[in-house]
Order: sequence, then structure tokens, then C-alpha cells
Amino acid sequence: MKELLPFLRLYKRCLPQMALGVLLTFIALLAAVSLLAISGWFLSASALAGLTLMTAKTFNFFTPGAGVRGSSITRTAARYFERVVNHDATFKLLTHIRVSCYKKLEPLTLVVLQNYRQGDLFNRFVTDTDTLDHLYLRLISPFITTALGCLSVVIFVQFFSGMLALIMILFFLAGIVIIPAVVYRFGHHPGEQISDQIKQLRTSIIDYISGYTDLVINGAEPAFKALITDNEKKLYQYEEHMAFLSGISSAAITILSGLTLLAMIGISSVLVSSGIMPGPVAAMLILITIGMSEAIIPLPQAMQVLGKIKRSAMRINAVLQQKANITFVKEPVKTNTISSDAADIDITHLSYRYPGTTGFILNDLNLHLLPGEKVAITGHTGCGKSTLLNLLTRADNPESGQININQQPVDTFTENVLRQTMAVMPQRIHIFNGTLRDNLLLANSHANDEQLIALLTQLNLHYLCKNGKSDLNTRIGTTGRVLSGGETRRIGIARVLLQDAPIVLLDEPSEGLDSLTEEKVLKAIINFCSNRTLLVLTHKPAILQYMDKIYPWEYLQPE
Repeated sequence: MKELLPFLRLYKRCLPQMALGVLLTFIALLAAVSLLAISGWFLSASALAGLTLMTAKTFNFFTPGAGVRGSSITRTAARYFERVVNHDATFKLLTHIRVSCYKKLEPLTLVVLQNYRQGDLFNRFVTDTDTLDHLYLRLISPFITTALGCLSVVIFVQFFSGMLALIMILFFLAGIVIIPAVVYRFGHHPGEQISDQIKQLRTSIIDYISGYTDLVINGAEPAFKALITDNEKKLYQYEEHMAFLSGISSAAITILSGLTLLAMIGISSVLVSSGIMPGPVAAMLILITIGMSEAIIPLPQAMQVLGKIKRSAMRINAVLQQKANITFVKEPVKTNTISSDAADIDITHLSYRYPGTTGFILNDLNLHLLPGEKVAITGHTGCGKSTLLNLLTRADNPESGQININQQPVDTFTENVLRQTMAVMPQRIHIFNGTLRDNLLLANSHANDEQLIALLTQLNLHYLCKNGKSDLNTRIGTTGRVLSGGETRRIGIARVLLQDAPIVLLDEPSEGLDSLTEEKVLKAIINFCSNRTLLVLTHKPAILQYMDKIYPWEYLQPE
């Protein structure tokens, strides 16, 4: 159960509300049992009182009648407020869990998260966190309230008969401890497999949808669809096993409840016939057993989800236990100031290799950019240009060497200052599921529509406006699925041109553009960077004519 400890610690924040929820559930349970018990006593006592005129005249039916109405009202009110309090507590718990997970996830860089597929991360932090709400609603609260209810009933029953109390104790032990333990023994593994299979099914569906075009073009769509079908069948098999186990556990509780009732009726009849116990009291105790059996029936089924909860917690913890490889200082060095003036970049003896590899992708690299200088680094795809960009932006740390901006090491900048010092366009540009305006304002929230439309016109993207007019409410879809690769890249460039940063870093800015659009876009970039320091990583020659210096990759780090 140690995998649940990080999440159980978060429960402290909602402990008063959870305690109130448990109390209301306990009150509702006692009210329901009392309603059955008082009704049983009332009906039996009324029947006996009606046998003679004398007992009928002296029988007080107002008090038990008030007890029945009071129990009914209490049960209804307690049940209503219990649902409100418990569900509100659950939502708050999920909020704390999600916020806590995000706070631990946010410092992790892409280098740390690159081993996790996008669909897998989505499943962990949506489906798995949702699964954790079962821990309180279906396990903690029901088991605590049922245990308290059983204890209260046993204490009450023993005042009338120790033998009947003992039978109830045996029944409660079997229903709360033994049968749930057996269900967990045979159900925790299928429960874990269900959680894993849901993850695989969701991941395969996400991959299928996001890569549908490529799958169809390459003729792999039927095979991938068969994989989804296979994952679905496996999920149904595990769910069928759990449904069978659920039926068996419900049958076991029902049979055990029936046997307990038979024992209670048999012993009660002996006590009543011998004059030790009044008949109405015997009816009351028997109906108490029926009321408690209804509270016990869901417990074994609840134990089935424990395996699923544990596996979800394990998968979330696997990500949360990753250590951030980048840490930023909290307080900036006084000389680390943001300015729109160009800044210098000095890279000395920089070396880096990917985790788990022996060869260096960057080996003793040296580069110096003067303020306002425009420099291009050329090299074939995969030589390490994008890795250099990651090190400059502190997406990762070098193994050795130093990067300085304005004579200050980059690791002395706060994250906020560093991000505002650089306008960066990586190779992979993410488009969010929103409007064209939303995706542009990410770079500069203060830009108005006139500025955005002028910029789009400058980059030959004005036709993306809604209905071809000056309307930026065009929805461009998740990951920009309605955009071409060149359009997506130009939106990335537009974001750079909206930022007032002294350093501009571009990774393959003209990739996917035709020659005419490329020339127009490059002129816009050069015009924007007239008083800024520009570093371009490229393997295309068109932009080189605008550069002050051009460095082949091999020149920067000779063998």
C-alpha cells in the first residue's frame, strides 16, 4: 500500500470535511437500520396489543410512530447531505491531487519526459487521477461507516442476548474482513490489468487518430485497427472476470446473510417461547440484521477496485518520482536584467551526450555571438543543432562547458528572466486547440488584432482569418490539424516576432516553405532582428545571404 501514501498525505487537507462525510454516512446508516428495527417492533407490538381490548387501549403507538417518522426524515436528510459533503470532498481531493501532480510534472523537461508517450502521459494524469477518487468514496468511507455501524449494532443487541450478538459478530467479521480479503486476493491482479489495458487502449486510439493519414497512406490502417480491437477484447475479458467475481461475492454475502437470519430466527424463537425475550424485540433484532446486511453487500465489490487504484497510483508515482534535471535560481543576479537591446552569447568548451550513450553529440564546442550579430550554423539533419538549442534555453544541462549571456552564466538567470531574454522557435511547434488569435497571443498577450493581422499579412498568412476577412476567430484545431507544415512553422515565426526579446533563436525557420514564401518570411525575420542578436540553425541555403557569419557544424567542434 506504500504507493498510496503520497496521495493519502494529501487527504489531510480535506480531513475535517471527510470526517463530516463519514459522520453523515454513519448517521444515515443508523437511521436506515433504526427505521427497519422500530417498524418491526411497532408492527409486532401492535399485532400483539390488538389481541385483547385492554392491551389495545393501553398501547402507546405515538412514540414508535414518531420514531418511524423521525428515522425516515433523518435517513433522507443525512443521505442528501452525505452525498453533497462526500462528493464535494472528493472533488477537492482530486483538485489537490491534480495540482500536486502538475507542480511536480511542470519542472520536468522534455529530456526527462521523452521516454513517455503523449497518450500514456494523458492517460496517467486524466484517467489514473480520476481512478483515485474511488479510494475515499468506495473504500475508506464505506468501510469506516460500516465498521462503526456494526460495532453500534453489536453493543445494542448484546443488551438483549449475548448469543445473538455473537452470531452478528461472526456475520460482520465474514462480511467486512474475510470475504473482502478473498475478493481482493482473486481480484487485485485483474483489476490492475484492467487499468493497464485501459491505458493501452486509450494510447492506441490516440495514436490511431493522430496518425490516421500516415497509416492510410502506408497501408497500415487495418493492422492498427486490429490492434485496437485486440486491446478492447482483452479489456472485456478482464472486466468479465471482475463481473463474475462481483457476482460470486454478492452471492456469498446474500447466502451468509440468509444463514445468519435463519440462526437469528431459530435462537429468537427459542428465547421468545421460553419467555426470555418479547416477540416484538425478536422481530426488531432480526430486521436489524437485514438492515446491516444491505450495508455489507457493497464492501467485497469495493475491494475489486483496490488493485486498479494501486496500479493507477504506481503509474502516476513513476512520473512524479522523476527528478528535474534543471533547477532555476529563485532570485536573479542583479546584472541579469531584461533589455530590448541586443545581447551577446558566449559558448565555451561545451560538451554533451545523450543519457545512456558514450559518444558526444557536442564535443568541446565554442561559439561567440556579438550583440546584434546574425549567425547561422549549418549542418546535416541529426548532427546536434537542435541539441545546442536545448542547452541554450536550458531544456537540458551540458556535461561540461559554459554558456554566458551578457557575461553572465545562464544558470544564474531565473526561469522568467531567461524566457523573456530569448525568443525561440524550435523545430516542433505546438498548436493549441483554440482560435488563431489564441495561438498568437501566447507570445504577447498585449497585442491587438490590428497588430496580429498586420503580422499575418507580412508572413503571407492573412488568408487564415475567418472567411478571408479580418477575423482572428478561425479555429485551427488540436495540434493544428487543419494547417500545413509550412503554415504551422509560420505561426511559430509569428510568435517569435511578437516577442520583444534581445536574443532570437530559430531552428530551421524556412522548412516546408516554397521559395516565394520563404523569401518573404526571411525578410520579415531579418527586419525584426535588425537590432537583435540572431542565431539560426539550418541546412537550407536561402537564409545564409542575410547572415554576418556562417559556421559549419564541423568547424565549431573539430575532431
